[in-house]
Amino acid sequence: MASETVLKIFDDLKELHNAKDSDYAGEVPLSNFRRCEQFGIPAWKGCLVRLSDKFSRVVSLVQKDGDHAVNGESLIDTLHDMAVYSIITSVLLGEAQGATRGCVSMDKEGERAAKIENMAYRVSEDVKENARAWNENEMVMKW
Repeated sequence: MASETVLKIFDDLKELHNAKDSDYAGEVPLSNFRRCEQFGIPAWKGCLVRLSDKFSRVVSLVQKDGDHAVNGESLIDTLHDMAVYSIITSVLLGEAQGATRGCVSMDKEGERAAKIENMAYRVSEDVKENARAWNENEMVMKW
């Protein structure tokens, strides 16, 4: 049985997403995430940039032991934003690969899964490298 706390957080995240999507995207769902396509950046990659911004905030909050200058966004709030951004990224990536509903289609599942796994590995390696750079105060993004 699933944790009631986890299920409650999922419900809260759905409400948060609906409210933010209404504020940011307006009439066209996720249009704010697609705006980067006007600059030649695929929407899912633009979403990864937003995820990296949130990751930077997590690192900063942890290093400052939760003390932050911007009131209203705690470590937990930032982690929740990252969860939603991760789901949105998977939807946008699925759309870019021609899948429906943000899922990998069944006809070429193995091939696409390998590509996604390879991409996730590369992103993971970039995150590790960026984390090392943060520790050395030489932050350089590779995306």
